Amino acid sequence: MFLIAHRLTRSIALTATAIGCATVPALASGGFHLAALEGVLMEDDPSSIGGDPWGDDQTVYGGLGIDVIDGDTWVLVSLRPELSFGKLGVGLYVPLRFSTSDGEVRGEDWDSFSDYLSVFRYVRWAHKGDPFYVRVGVQDSATIGHGSIMRRYSNTLDEDERKTGFVLDLDRGPWGFESIYSNLTRGEIMGGRVYARPFFTRDDLPLLDSMAIGATLISDVDPNPFGPGDAAVVMGFDIDLPVVRRSTFDLTLYYDHVRIVDYGAGNILGVVDVLRFPANSLTLTTRLERRFLGDEIVVPYFDHFYELDRATRLEGLKGFESDSGWFGEAIANLLNTLYVVGSYEWKDGDPDGRLHAETVLPDLGPSLRLSLAYDRFHVDGFDDVVKLDEDSHLLAEAKYPLNSYLWLVGSFHRTWMLSEVVDGVPVYEPTDRSSVRVELAVPISFE
Repeated sequence: MFLIAHRLTRSIALTATAIGCATVPALASGGFHLAALEGVLMEDDPSSIGGDPWGDDQTVYGGLGIDVIDGDTWVLVSLRPELSFGKLGVGLYVPLRFSTSDGEVRGEDWDSFSDYLSVFRYVRWAHKGDPFYVRVGVQDSATIGHGSIMRRYSNTLDEDERKTGFVLDLDRGPWGFESIYSNLTRGEIMGGRVYARPFFTRDDLPLLDSMAIGATLISDVDPNPFGPGDAAVVMGFDIDLPVVRRSTFDLTLYYDHVRIVDYGAGNILGVVDVLRFPANSLTLTTRLERRFLGDEIVVPYFDHFYELDRATRLEGLKGFESDSGWFGEAIANLLNTLYVVGSYEWKDGDPDGRLHAETVLPDLGPSLRLSLAYDRFHVDGFDDVVKLDEDSHLLAEAKYPLNSYLWLVGSFHRTWMLSEVVDGVPVYEPTDRSSVRVELAVPISFE
């Protein structure tokens, strides 16, 4: 899909689900879709993949298939267009599940005002990092500042509980801000970061003219959906110093101070660099952080898994000992076809680590394409790396072309959702979603 001169190219893709099996639907409409990977490499905008993010591109996806949810069989009819008009982007999702027994529409899909709002999966203007950026709807991979307080946070992990959030960023040069409101229908996570560049107009200070000093405050005002609980309030300040800004290489140093109110605090020293090879053949981004953390604190507090254990995360900090250590991350983008993300964090004197890995593999063998995403907590040896339990999160997808327009697609996604809290102990249940489907994509061009 592309735009040449005044030609408008539209792709209409019809997806027919051949086989679908699920327990409880795990994620928002459209699935996990490698959210962290897209958030870093694609600026958290699925519509930019494979096309011109600034063109007047439009893609409409239709769906017809079978869902098996908690033992009940449903016929799924869905429409999910993703439209882009210049800097304006719109993502929609309308799922209609009809019972095979009585023909009734599945009530859980339309039992709250937020379900109707979430028909608009997102509406955005521009992209993260632009002078003005706004996104309303599902937030797949939200990051504030350097990510020490909020990194790759997703406000929607359950298809039946999609949330409509709000993100607004403004960069005026000498000053700016980033903000987030996770759920417009219920007060939950809200806050942001304000920053200033005090030497922005000083051309005689080649390093300090781009230095930024910021302050962040983010709060979850009602973290426990099962009953009363204290608000989680996280605040901090930071210094951002770009050392090198060139077409082929960027290098930035930063310092973050983070404090969880009534709990612990910590300090982070970091460096991030971006290396761009000729003709944009390869872009390599690496990050290394040294974390000096006191007792009763974790960073980032609001991460991609926050919605899974938000009811118990704050309480779990009580008695939590110092978690000082290192964090490293590498992101590679090869010719916009091979994407790899890997990160690992480990504590001083403790082998217990946390692993994150994602990749989109290019054509393998006869045009086979694979996508993988995996997270694992409490890694202590290779056996822990490959273990699937409540400390893990896995998504795998394979696509095989049957002909020029027809693809056979198989996917599997497993996560663990908090089901209840018994005597202060969280109880998790596995949540699986798997499917085999046939996708048909037919491009239609209009002059």
